[in-house]
Amino acid sequence: MAQGRKQRVTLRQIAEETGYAVITVSKALRGERDIAEATKRAIREKAREMGYVQNAAASMLRTGRSMLIAASVVDITNPYWSIFCRSIESLAFEKGYTAMFMNVDARSERERRAVNAMIQRGVDGVLIDPSADCEKNLRLLQNVGIPFVLVGCPNQTFHYDAVWFDNEQSGYLIGRRLMQRGCKKILYMDIPDPYPIYSDRETGLRRALAEAGFPQDRVVACRMLSGQGAPVPMMQEIFQRHPDIDAIFAFNDFSALQLLSTLRKLGKRVPEDVAVISVDNIQRFLEMDTRLTSVDASPKTRAEAAFDLLIRRMEGDYSDYPRLITLPAFLQEGETC
Repeated sequence: MAQGRKQRVTLRQIAEETGYAVITVSKALRGERDIAEATKRAIREKAREMGYVQNAAASMLRTGRSMLIAASVVDITNPYWSIFCRSIESLAFEKGYTAMFMNVDARSERERRAVNAMIQRGVDGVLIDPSADCEKNLRLLQNVGIPFVLVGCPNQTFHYDAVWFDNEQSGYLIGRRLMQRGCKKILYMDIPDPYPIYSDRETGLRRALAEAGFPQDRVVACRMLSGQGAPVPMMQEIFQRHPDIDAIFAFNDFSALQLLSTLRKLGKRVPEDVAVISVDNIQRFLEMDTRLTSVDASPKTRAEAAFDLLIRRMEGDYSDYPRLITLPAFLQEGETC
């Protein structure tokens, strides 16, 4: 005998289980501001336990809201952005929203398609790690009235809401640390990226070195492809050409993790022979048996700041528009530098 379709859980059933009025349950699930956060959490947890699924179409017709928040990121496979997306998903759930994510690979055309898909889905707000040529795509969102917050800046000027990490300061802190260690020759690893992230870090690094009177020609710049890691043949060739390198500035923690493995294969001790330092401080999310010295660029903090600003815009508060939130950089002590 065929199994009958399971009955949908209703607001009334949730109200009976929680002891709240139906209107309170309805408002809590919609994330209304006049319901206490503790009440919202209790009702949402019970609704999830009971298998409640919100009828998005009906909700949109009734409230004019889809309860969807979209995030567009350059590379969702990058551990940093994976953590960012998980944080957004959790924050959205707490507010009664569903989060959807799109991977655009830093390409304007893919970003445009993602933005069009967001508009078609009627999302209530967007978080976007912008491509270098993002202006037309951002105007699409602006023209249809969908609030958005950038979680990066495509250039040094900004005229939209953005949450940004102080990359120049991160490079400066790393330069200071390398000078404190007495390093004599530095390998600076970056990737060919149209954003100012890596050029800002290099600017900060060289400023710290200049303050210490360190010769700029003792910095070896090495450009790598994103995701390339630090393959043994490439690093072997670098050390053959520059055998006196005693410090490496890796472009993120994931690349530093790969670099540590490569250095072990080459018989290099860290930090005795070569110091390694990087940016992100996400090592607790990676499988690392060594505590990495890294500048904290917390994806969780960035997610929280961007999400809070987006919610304000979605609620109609534009009193401080456009706002640039610059997250501070600080060095997390480790064993590698």
